[in-house]
Amino acid sequence: MASVLATATTIKAPVSQTTAFVGYHLHQGVDHMFVYFDAPKDPAIPRLRALDAVTCVECDRAHWKAHGVAPDAPVQAKQQANATDAFHRARDAGIEWLAHIDGDELLYADDGLRTMITQSPAQADVLIFQTKEAVPQGFHYERPFREISLFKRDPASHLRRGLLSGSRRQVWRRLLVAHAWRLKRRVLQWIGGDAPDLVAGFLLGHTSGKAATRTDVPVEHIGNHRPQVEPGHVPHKHAVPGAAVLHFDCMGYRHWYDKWAGRLCGTAHFDESRLRPDRQRIRDAFEAALEADSDRAPRTLYRRLYHLPPWRRQLLKSFGFVERISLARKAFHLPGSPGRPRSTLPVNKLS
Repeated sequence: MASVLATATTIKAPVSQTTAFVGYHLHQGVDHMFVYFDAPKDPAIPRLRALDAVTCVECDRAHWKAHGVAPDAPVQAKQQANATDAFHRARDAGIEWLAHIDGDELLYADDGLRTMITQSPAQADVLIFQTKEAVPQGFHYERPFREISLFKRDPASHLRRGLLSGSRRQVWRRLLVAHAWRLKRRVLQWIGGDAPDLVAGFLLGHTSGKAATRTDVPVEHIGNHRPQVEPGHVPHKHAVPGAAVLHFDCMGYRHWYDKWAGRLCGTAHFDESRLRPDRQRIRDAFEAALEADSDRAPRTLYRRLYHLPPWRRQLLKSFGFVERISLARKAFHLPGSPGRPRSTLPVNKLS
């Protein structure tokens, strides 16, 4: 069977997250994965190198020098260089499509990724996966990919796709929310969380989605969300119905805390100029919480950003802006590895 889909990812994560990420995508029908390890001695490398469907690349100084990227460059520049390298590798290997995703993202399709790809329009050059953002409802998760099942979708794209579809009651609900959206989105900010003063939209992470690019498209480089094609070429983009990138922008309190702390102290090597204004406000609020006398201040901020009480979840569900997506436990096992027993650790809920 011909290789249809490959992924490219630059990753620096716990071994359990990395192996679950790889196991999931192989189980979902990805033919090959190019995994670039920002930590050259990552302990996940030996396990993944044993898999024929995975190419492990250690991003040491020699690697960055070969690609003209400084070892301390912003993570976005590293991701772009690696994804472009993977694009050329996939093309040379005869793989038809390459998707660039992060280590906290899972590609998802109702009928499976391979079916989705093979049924895409023949003229499509770029397939768009809309963002669905994971919403943790607890503080601690041992295996967040499995345990977090509540997702938000971008209201703007959702309303554009299905404003007048469904029952009369559903249509009126969407029209009401669409009107609120035009009026500075205040209603959605209020029902979407307890931090409307910090959040400008509905999703806390990116809203651009991710893309799979056909490898015969003439590209200059593969960006974080879309390919940059050569001048004179206009790619045909196709938004795939029933497909999404599940973005686990937050995997629990410790993950959230470490991410923002790393950005504040500079160890994350993140290009701060690319932060949206609302993300800058969250960063400032996090910094203020760290400077507070109480250790509870960061936890309170986390709860404000993510907690959705039952009435809020139900209201958002009625508008079609949140949904449950439960991924099978076995989907995260690496090929040939036995399943792990269910954890007996309790989850500390926010409510």
